[in-house]
Amino acid sequence: MSSPLTRWHLAGLTRRWLPDVRGSDRAVSLVASRRVPPALATGPVEVQFGPGLHAHVRVDQDGSFANFFFAQYRDPALVPILEAALTSGSVFYDVGANVGIYSLWAARLVGDEGQVFAFEPVPSTGAWLADVVAQNRLANVELVAAAASSEPGEVTIELVPHASGLSHVRSAGRPSGGPGGDAVTAPAITLDDFTQVHPPPTLVKIDVEGHEPEVVAGMAKLLGTARPAVVFEAPDFVGVANGSAALVATFAVHGYRVWSLTRSGLVPFAPDHFSHNLLALHEVDHDDLRERLAGRRFHRNQNC
Repeated sequence: MSSPLTRWHLAGLTRRWLPDVRGSDRAVSLVASRRVPPALATGPVEVQFGPGLHAHVRVDQDGSFANFFFAQYRDPALVPILEAALTSGSVFYDVGANVGIYSLWAARLVGDEGQVFAFEPVPSTGAWLADVVAQNRLANVELVAAAASSEPGEVTIELVPHASGLSHVRSAGRPSGGPGGDAVTAPAITLDDFTQVHPPPTLVKIDVEGHEPEVVAGMAKLLGTARPAVVFEAPDFVGVANGSAALVATFAVHGYRVWSLTRSGLVPFAPDHFSHNLLALHEVDHDDLRERLAGRRFHRNQNC
């Protein structure tokens, strides 16, 4: 009988080699089993992944740490976007950075001449993020302990126990964190205000569990001036009615076109064609980026 930790490694190999078809994620889950392996639950585990990255983490603390473990076997879903958009000297805004897997990846891509701003308003999650940044000695990552929103002030964030990636702003139309859940109050800022005193981004990643429309509303000037590429989670995925279609219209006002990330590559957004993540590219400024992404296929499951 294989050990639970061995099963997780076998699940990683299954994820790497199994064709990305319907049911493949279910197969990976069955191989791994739902139980956290004792070796991962009793102490930190060192994992190596990506462009010279590592993390010394405890998966039993939070489910998001499993993303580090499985990144040993398959790159996270948005890596093709980061690799196409970011080069030495680029600036990356990671809005909803969570435990920081994309912040770490981007830090390697932008190099010492570039910069990563990781927006994570939940103190406990921010502490985990700071820890993995320190483990990798990434001096080009700056943590921003605030939530990006449509206006400055404060927001209340519902926490989901052992699932930091599901924490969400209460006003985003999501239910409470459920039994055992808690809430924290965090400062809110707009990206437009932030860029008054910080370098504007080359690429913005937004994953804030339904609060995406408010984040985009707070970066209207940025979209009209610096014109960054923006990859964001589809609000419809978290139950915000017509959220994606409304955001597409907002981007269009600023000269952007929105694309779905699919197994066939970039496909123009259509309300009846679901995609977990969407990419907003300026019609004029991002021709080269769109060409670099031509033919790139994206995971069916884009959770990470």
